[in-house]
Amino acid sequence: LFAEAFIILLLIPMTIGIVVPISIVVLTIKMWRRESKSIGNLLSPIVVLAFLLIDWVYLSMGRLPDSWIWLKILGIVYPVLSIYLAWQFGISFLSSWVYGRRVRKQRAAYHVVLGAGLIQGEHVGKLLGNRILAAVKAVRDNETILVFSGGQGPDEKISEARAMQKYAVEVLGFPIERTMLEDQSRTTYENLVFSSRLIKEKFMFFTSDYHVFRAALFAATLKIDAQGGKGGKTAMYYRVPAFIREFIAVMNYEKRKHIKWVGIIVAFFLVIAIFSANRLSLE
Repeated sequence: LFAEAFIILLLIPMTIGIVVPISIVVLTIKMWRRESKSIGNLLSPIVVLAFLLIDWVYLSMGRLPDSWIWLKILGIVYPVLSIYLAWQFGISFLSSWVYGRRVRKQRAAYHVVLGAGLIQGEHVGKLLGNRILAAVKAVRDNETILVFSGGQGPDEKISEARAMQKYAVEVLGFPIERTMLEDQSRTTYENLVFSSRLIKEKFMFFTSDYHVFRAALFAATLKIDAQGGKGGKTAMYYRVPAFIREFIAVMNYEKRKHIKWVGIIVAFFLVIAIFSANRLSLE
């Protein structure tokens, strides 16, 4: 039994170390073929490559002579920060999951659909279409109004709001008289701010499933009376890299707190490294 437990514990990190990088490469290739060919869509393999490079440097430090003890101690910062990062990722993932289950019971007279890039500058893609579909499915009466929020980007022929309204009316059969347009916003932050100014009362916002939690954080910070609805479905090949981008954005959202803790960790090991180096020189 102990031997089997040992083998399982040994295989888990080996499996993760092999399966995760391969999976990320496969998902990135799919996304590169089916979505826009942008640097943002290469974020996942870039992150993996960075970690592999840092791992190689960290393992190489173990072969340094004892005279470099201070550098070896400083090197411990990497696994400690990795644990800190993994802990924050776990918190973000769990919070996002819990919030996504809780908001399904919310109700509001206005459903705001957050915009996304258009296909060929004027057509609603599957990602954005699923956001609109989620908002329509959440309608429980004949008075709910859909507010489409999204301006016109430099590479778009019409505003995202106008394209979403057209999709909801022509494809999903939603009554046009129960729609409103907010066509000035360019970011999630502006989606929420401009929509709240237009509506001036409580509303629910609808976006892709991986994006709901960060939008809710923005709404809470802005003290806007809004809650996220059930997120639009996202293909797996897109969801994983997208959630990594969302996690980075959430970390940046509270960057002062994280900079403080990283500074404390680095300072702690720096003091130990200096003390150990001085002690070695005296010997």
